Amino acid sequence: MRHENTKTVRVRGGIHFSFERAEFRYKNEKYFLIDEHQLLNKMISADRNRQKSYEVTLENVCLEGYEKTASQNNGKTFGPLGQYEKAFVVKGVCYL
Repeated sequence: MRHENTKTVRVRGGIHFSFERAEFRYKNEKYFLIDEHQLLNKMISADRNRQKSYEVTLENVCLEGYEKTASQNNGKTFGPLGQYEKAFVVKGVCYL
């Protein structure tokens, strides 16, 4: 459920996917990437095939979504090891 103080924004940053990470980097901040509707699957699959690697890094990706903090997540941090204080929830891919 979306917190009432969040608003959808368009941002451009880098994405890194590996076995233990789904990370979005924007303005020197790192966010756990939440892509509930699997909107990034085609982009990630194409890059995995091109690089012949499960681990991929994509730069200059435009996303629509909102930031979610641990306090908005019942005090729980994000990621498999809980290493992220913030997450970015993907609602769309955009072109800026």
